[in-house]
Amino acid sequence: MQNQDKPAAIVRAVAGIDAAITARHHIAVREFFDDGTEHLSRFTVDPTLAGLERLSARLAAVPAPVTAVVEPTSMTWLALALAVERAGGKME
Repeated sequence: MQNQDKPAAIVRAVAGIDAAITARHHIAVREFFDDGTEHLSRFTVDPTLAGLERLSARLAAVPAPVTAVVEPTSMTWLALALAVERAGGKME
């Protein structure tokens, strides 16, 4: 049982990325905690270098390595994989 004085710790995180070529990428990040709770956040980023930097920064802020899956359009997965890896995560 979780200690009431100690906040729940994150045990893993996953991100789903719906990639686009000219539209914004849609990202959902689900964090799983040791007390059985979950937290879901959603955001979008532009398909630009600045957007990929924003994606890396958001994923790097998650206090656990992120495993990402992507629904790619064309070769968009490659730049997204680099952004995820830059954040310390991995693409599956």
